[in-house]
Amino acid sequence: MKKNNSRKYAKALFQLAVQNNQIKEIKDSFTKLKSLYDEKTINFFSNPLVDEDTKINLIKSSYLNLPEILTNLLFILINKKELPILPEIENKYKTEILNSQNILATEVISTIQLDKPTLNKISEKVGSITNKNILLKESIDKTILGGIIIKAGDLIIDGSIKAKIESIRKKFIKN
Repeated sequence: MKKNNSRKYAKALFQLAVQNNQIKEIKDSFTKLKSLYDEKTINFFSNPLVDEDTKINLIKSSYLNLPEILTNLLFILINKKELPILPEIENKYKTEILNSQNILATEVISTIQLDKPTLNKISEKVGSITNKNILLKESIDKTILGGIIIKAGDLIIDGSIKAKIESIRKKFIKN
């Protein structure tokens, strides 16, 4: 299985964006590339019967006003047959921007909408654990049955009833 290089590309893209003072311009330019995320488009660019020059010329003619750094990244991705990871690169690039501002995107998942004081407590607690300012996003997922799941970068705290039931089930199966 081929290693996913999205984090490496996002870090390099961010470093180049900082050097060229184009952080926001590149972030905004990703919206112009959404058509490349389409399954048919990905299939076209992944097709070994279409030569690389045709693919590159299509990018050049379709995306005229992209920052050169981003255009060059697209050429590299085409050359290395990694264009399908572009959406992941975009997400990781945005994470790099947040990291540079000492902000951690955090998702709180629960079965019901939580009140402001509870969300504030969660934000404060995660902030104290990570030493970062927290950008909180709330999601509703009825399948977790109750409790909450907190996803903050690589940190996942699963306090859902579903996880607890699964843990008990595993203990009984082992014995």
